[in-house]
Amino acid sequence: MRPSLRRRGASVLGEMPRGAHLCMFYESTDDLLDSLVPFFQIGLENNEFCLWTPPGQPTLEEFRIALGWRIPNFDQQLAAGNIVVLSREIYFKGGQVDHLGLMSDLANKFRDALAKGYKGMRASGDALWTDTGQWRDFCNYEYKLSQWLKGKPVALLCTYPMIMSEAVEVSEAVGAHQLAVARQNGSWKLAETTPTTARNDSPTPKIGFTGKLLSEREQNIINLMAQGNSDKEIARSLAISPETVKTYVRRIFVKLNVYKRTRAVALAQSLGIVNTY
Repeated sequence: MRPSLRRRGASVLGEMPRGAHLCMFYESTDDLLDSLVPFFQIGLENNEFCLWTPPGQPTLEEFRIALGWRIPNFDQQLAAGNIVVLSREIYFKGGQVDHLGLMSDLANKFRDALAKGYKGMRASGDALWTDTGQWRDFCNYEYKLSQWLKGKPVALLCTYPMIMSEAVEVSEAVGAHQLAVARQNGSWKLAETTPTTARNDSPTPKIGFTGKLLSEREQNIINLMAQGNSDKEIARSLAISPETVKTYVRRIFVKLNVYKRTRAVALAQSLGIVNTY
């Protein structure tokens, strides 16, 4: 029997603003695939060109089959060129990852997508550089990507296997993206790291999960927003001015990389920031 399409996490990786650059740490292949389903499916529904460079294992064909089971009409979308699944090997030269080639290829595919009439582009790639000794170069590459993305109708999702991400690397990866989330046993959490230590003392990941991306006051405000309160009602409830509330709301938007109240609330609910009643 064909498995049902699970939409869990769609509010996290579904509708995304222009220029979004996120990273996601995942525990298992199922966590990775279930997360990519809403990311790509909504992109296809919005007439956005989709590009994926999956991990080296399982095989490329097995990954295509897995998405085919999860995304309706995936085979037709693949045949039409609306989504492309590329081997990571094409970005390696002499055992090293070709940073310039990656950036150039992404920019070219974006231009081609717009020329073909797509409204934008979504791309996701796994951490190609793990165990290559190129971590510092790729952190610089991620920062350059964030600059290139500004204002463009592009959303990038960089995925990192938890088991292969050491504490120092995780901390740097989080800092190179607008938002970092973790997918573990089917649940969403914000990603943060414990204080870093020398790599030879940290053979396993030191990833923590928290809902503390927002300050206590910001959490109070977004909980009141989730209850349908206006800025004036929130101001009365917290005994602050409406202008102060607006300032906090803008900060929340920046931290969550959203531009609408409904998106902020949906993302906060997915990450466990908003209380359930």
